[in-house]
Amino acid sequence: MKLVPSILLCFSFLFWACQNEPVKEKIEKPKKVSFPSYEIDLEKKEVRMKSKVCLSGGLLEYLVCLPNSFEHEAIFVTSAKPELLHTSLLLIGRNPKQLYRLGDLWWQTIPKFPDCRINVHVEWKEKGKFKRVALNELLLRRKKVESDEEADKLAENYWVFNGSFFFEKKYIANIDKTVVAITPQSSSVVQYGILTFDPYTGDNFGFEVNKKLCPPYGTVVDIVFSVYE
Repeated sequence: MKLVPSILLCFSFLFWACQNEPVKEKIEKPKKVSFPSYEIDLEKKEVRMKSKVCLSGGLLEYLVCLPNSFEHEAIFVTSAKPELLHTSLLLIGRNPKQLYRLGDLWWQTIPKFPDCRINVHVEWKEKGKFKRVALNELLLRRKKVESDEEADKLAENYWVFNGSFFFEKKYIANIDKTVVAITPQSSSVVQYGILTFDPYTGDNFGFEVNKKLCPPYGTVVDIVFSVYE
């Protein structure tokens, strides 16, 4: 019987503690996050990257590269770090599917993983007017003869979060200076998801710049990555 008061005291203390537990403040998740040269809208699930037009005509192997690398065969050059694009795409719910690990099987495998697909658009101002086009609209299939059925056809809208890879603790896209690639590049952060061939190996291989839609040389643009739906 001597234990009863002690037990009651314990229960009384627990009841008091529960009633007087401090109210935990709700921590609201941020709607937007910023990195150098990047803006991430977590609600819209889109990433904006600052870039500049470095090529308005010619053959293409890349779409976006870092300075002093592939400006002669890429439309855009950016000082934004590739590793931060990787992080940004993770933040909007995309998961990479690496060409590096799957090799030639990559092209057949990626349709089974829709969470690696992304949309890519380009936004800029030209003569005071706002313009926005899908990235694939800036690419034209090359043609061998005028009767070629593929003549003047746009590239398909098929972009994949490849994610590059690490080697000796280094993020290889930073080293190779590849951000968005067309021809197979395991080091790129974003990869064109349909197998294409080197445009230098044949007149009807690969893509070239769509001069009708491409922004003028030197134009500052936002490249907008978003969830593919």
